[in-house]
Amino acid sequence: MAKETYEFDFSADDGNWAFLDANIAGGLLNVDYGGWGYRNVDSDWGTGAYDNFEVEVEARINEVDDDHQDWYHWVVRIRLNGDSKTINFYYIWGTQQIQIGYDGDVKAYQSIDLSDYDWHTVNIRRNGTIFYFSVDGGDEISWDYGSAKALIRIVLEEGWSIGDYDNFKYSWWTDEDFCFVT
Repeated sequence: MAKETYEFDFSADDGNWAFLDANIAGGLLNVDYGGWGYRNVDSDWGTGAYDNFEVEVEARINEVDDDHQDWYHWVVRIRLNGDSKTINFYYIWGTQQIQIGYDGDVKAYQSIDLSDYDWHTVNIRRNGTIFYFSVDGGDEISWDYGSAKALIRIVLEEGWSIGDYDNFKYSWWTDEDFCFVT
């Protein structure tokens, strides 16, 4: 199977996103402190247990709670079938780190120097059982989840900040011979 892609630019609400302290306006997903927008996987997206996938989205922080600089700010959460926990892909503003977290533990992290209040391209992909995470095409961090469960939900969230998301892309492929290189 060739790589297939779904793209959404937040120019209008298509009715497939759910929100908490967030909305689609001005061509962006606008998220307030502790808010999120999430989307369940569509029936036409590849959702087999062995589907490899990639999520790419642009993220921007507009305001940071100064009392919580070392907490997560933007985060993309991935929910897999049969797992009550999410796999979390964080950016920590105060420590300038990206992290992969699961079940309350940091599984991988890397220091990164991001410009405050600028747009950054977040890239998350799964190949087999391994998740990869990078920002702005930089070095990837990775973590082996241990099994290839089907994707059921993608959450775009803000923690101790107010921010925006734009240009959401979700791609999937099942052909084991297909090699995706970032």
